[in-house]
Amino acid sequence: MKRKIFISFFFILLLSFQVLGFIFLLNPDIFKKSVDHIDKSHNSLKQINAYYPILEGEIEHTYETDGVIAVCEGKPETENIRVEWINISDFELVKSRGELFEPNETIYRYQGKDYSFPYHGRLLNVSEAEEDYNKIANIELLNYDNLVVQTNIDSKNIDKINYDTTAKMSYLDQTYDAKISEIGHVISDESLPVILSCEHTLYPGSKVKVTFVTGIQQDGMYIPSEAVYHEQDDDVDYVLVEKNNEIIRKVIKTGTVFSVDENSNTFSYTEIVSGLSREDRIVTQSISYTSDSLAEEIKNE
Repeated sequence: MKRKIFISFFFILLLSFQVLGFIFLLNPDIFKKSVDHIDKSHNSLKQINAYYPILEGEIEHTYETDGVIAVCEGKPETENIRVEWINISDFELVKSRGELFEPNETIYRYQGKDYSFPYHGRLLNVSEAEEDYNKIANIELLNYDNLVVQTNIDSKNIDKINYDTTAKMSYLDQTYDAKISEIGHVISDESLPVILSCEHTLYPGSKVKVTFVTGIQQDGMYIPSEAVYHEQDDDVDYVLVEKNNEIIRKVIKTGTVFSVDENSNTFSYTEIVSGLSREDRIVTQSISYTSDSLAEEIKNE
């Protein structure tokens, strides 16, 4: 009985295929339209957006300008020491040529006595000469305490700087604390001279960057700097945000740009002064795809 049922089913299935084949020969477009309809319904264009974070926190407002290491006005850059009537037994250099020394640290000994100087310095040079049987040692010292940082601040920022303003000096990727010692009172070329002291030892003429901390913004808003675009023609900054499932340009006002070091990486951030709300979604990347393209991408991976 089961064998007869199976044979009957087989003949019915075979007859169905023959009928479908006959219909295809008569009008193949029927099947093509059906396939196209399936493709369009299951392979529609879709879009995925990636977003930048909007961050909040304390933002340090700074003003940066160029500076140079120079000798304080009215003071000598170097000091020359002359030691007379020396011989091998009663004169000894304790510091080597080019070596740094601290205040009151022994530089040389003469006739059993230690000689030092009350400033931070460097032993630049030592030379010997003989005059009428008088053997002389000439010692040249650089006085770092007579060196200052000279810079200028533009007239727009004069009211933001005072003698209590925190300042830093940067040189060759290193940053050092500095202290304002003098603020000028005459504006020249729309800038005001400022002199700072810094304990770090740099040679005169060294070019440095000076940064003044002009204020602290509590609960400030900032975003990754790479999310900010600049329009040259209108001279405005803007970001791309998602609104009603569309990506639009939104003009913003930016403030301080600062960097943060995290896990040996440096990240740049830009303060947002206005034009952006915490509910905005800043688009970093928009990817359009279809089901087939995504499947092909996965296959290739």
